[in-house]
Amino acid sequence: MTPPIRISAIAAASPKLELVKQLGRKYSATLGWFPNGAYEEHADKGHLFIAEEGDVVVGYVAFRISKGRAMIAHLCVAKAFNKRGVARLLADEVKALARSQDLRGVGLHCRRDYPSTTLWPRLGFVPRGTKQGRGVDAVELTFWWFDLHPRDLFSELEQDDGRLQAVIDNNVFRDLHDAGEIRNEEAQYLLADWLTGQLELCIVDELFVELNRLPLEMPREDWIREARQYRELVFDQTKADAVYRELKVLFKHPEPDATQESDMRFVAKAATAQADILLTRDKEILDHAEDIEAKYGLQVVRPVDLIARLDEAERAAMYQPARFASTDIQQFRPRPDYADELAAAFHNPSAREKRDQFCAKLRTVIADAHGQNVIVAQADNVALFLVARRTGSANIEITLLRVARDALAETALRHGLLSLLSEAAQQGGGMVQITDSLLSEPCEVILHELGFRQTGENWEKLALRAMGSTEEVIAAARQSLMEGFITPTDRITAFAFEGAHWPAKILGHDIPTWVVPIRPGWAAQLFETKFAGELLLPPERTLILNRENVYYSGATQSGMSGDGRLLWYTSDDPDQPGSKSIRACSRLLEVRKGAAKRLYHDFQRLGVFAWRDIAEMTSGKPEKVILGIRFSDTELFDQPVSYEVTRTLGIKHNFASPVRIAESQFAEIYRRGIHWRDKA
Repeated sequence: MTPPIRISAIAAASPKLELVKQLGRKYSATLGWFPNGAYEEHADKGHLFIAEEGDVVVGYVAFRISKGRAMIAHLCVAKAFNKRGVARLLADEVKALARSQDLRGVGLHCRRDYPSTTLWPRLGFVPRGTKQGRGVDAVELTFWWFDLHPRDLFSELEQDDGRLQAVIDNNVFRDLHDAGEIRNEEAQYLLADWLTGQLELCIVDELFVELNRLPLEMPREDWIREARQYRELVFDQTKADAVYRELKVLFKHPEPDATQESDMRFVAKAATAQADILLTRDKEILDHAEDIEAKYGLQVVRPVDLIARLDEAERAAMYQPARFASTDIQQFRPRPDYADELAAAFHNPSAREKRDQFCAKLRTVIADAHGQNVIVAQADNVALFLVARRTGSANIEITLLRVARDALAETALRHGLLSLLSEAAQQGGGMVQITDSLLSEPCEVILHELGFRQTGENWEKLALRAMGSTEEVIAAARQSLMEGFITPTDRITAFAFEGAHWPAKILGHDIPTWVVPIRPGWAAQLFETKFAGELLLPPERTLILNRENVYYSGATQSGMSGDGRLLWYTSDDPDQPGSKSIRACSRLLEVRKGAAKRLYHDFQRLGVFAWRDIAEMTSGKPEKVILGIRFSDTELFDQPVSYEVTRTLGIKHNFASPVRIAESQFAEIYRRGIHWRDKA
């Protein structure tokens, strides 16, 4: 009897990963390039499923979760196992995971000339658009989509190109197009079909400057024609010149030669054009990658490193605040005569919304003084987002929700929506409902990320102030008539369930909770206004607007690991009121141990630490091993819980390093901190 096909996820440390790599290399001609690091990265995130018959790996699927959808990079089945239903089993496993995480659906790009183009409709996928491939023959790619919602969101999203924009420098361009000599192989990874929907290769005009230096007409003219096939990013020349002058100091080239000048101008123009990434093999540029990212928000990476760390690159592009000169964000209520300007910034043409229509709607909402409240956030006199809300009891209805398309605006909107959820929760719990039917793709991505669920034309999230068992929390949600409330399954851990219904707290599953010591000054920087009022200088605004943050600790023997909860204990400081107390609660997302310099590079987009702070912690030793603690969704306590109170709860520690506490101790600290007692 033939043994059944089994589907399972494998970890990066699994010995079966090498069998997966061998299978992928065997069929690389149709799968596309996939470096070893990419296999390991997908496995580490739980995004690599294998199909086995007995002890034989007969297929696998590798995918990413990006912007609220699962995107398949590879689906591979050994030829001997074709027509055994292996592809369907693998695809079904991805669909099941997508359902469990309430994703929008599952998508992929596939060449039209491949035989597998007939497979996808049999698996329930529907063609939703095409893109030009980046391979040598540039064959057209079909975008296939399996929709998990009744309304097709992705057709609009696919037209609204939200891919990472990566500028290629002269070296990488030549790697891709110079057939006359053996070029560096790693750039070929960029031509993989699966990357087309994730990454857009772009150029800046400096590429033409470099190509024009070539002495021979051929291949110079051919390459210039090929360069014109890429999107050329626009930038402000005055700003680019200013950045170039700063780079001359950073690179220590006061009188650069032609090559050095072009290298620095590539960086300056890519940064000024607000590209997400500069792809290069140039050693000098790579040596300055950390400084460039910290100062200009431009990630500088080798092509092969980008593929292996695509998720981190995407998160950095979404949350990177460094490129913004001003971090002073104000909120104001607009007057009716400001509606024209706001309509120009926030109407949604991709949803066929006309500017005049939105302007008329906005004027009506602004004039509705007693029914709705309109708030606009701006920085440097540029509007970031707009929210029109109608409030009743603990429920909040948002009738208009619009955001500018840049990282600061989207980060600010995340913060604003979290504030609304906290407000509803503090009033005893209630529904936050988005009834704007013409949301842009960035708005929908943010709503999904924050745990909102689509119900018909609306998006909803219950801000649930409840703490107890899973059953008790579900009962509390049903009392609030939450339609489509996510219930736990064998695919949803208690931690994920709690995250979906933040700020609810689930007891009875022993979710790890750690008390982490933090200096009061850093607490003020990380946790916003209540601590900031105790400082002479306010915190940097872009840092406190990050939904995610990172904190570093030298306590490598603490045993900390993700996932879990964090309670933040401000350590003793006689110059800071409120020290020696627990002040906030966060969700622990990840604990990574490694060399200080490497961790700082990985998490540089987050947190308030500069390298000088890490160097102080490690006595100037960049290779010293420390912890990087990534966390999100911080709740500030209404009432600090003092060290003396923790002693009465049986916690016999002085919190000199992270300490794990019992669930019952966490529950009592949380109740005291937010001035609320559960009814369970």
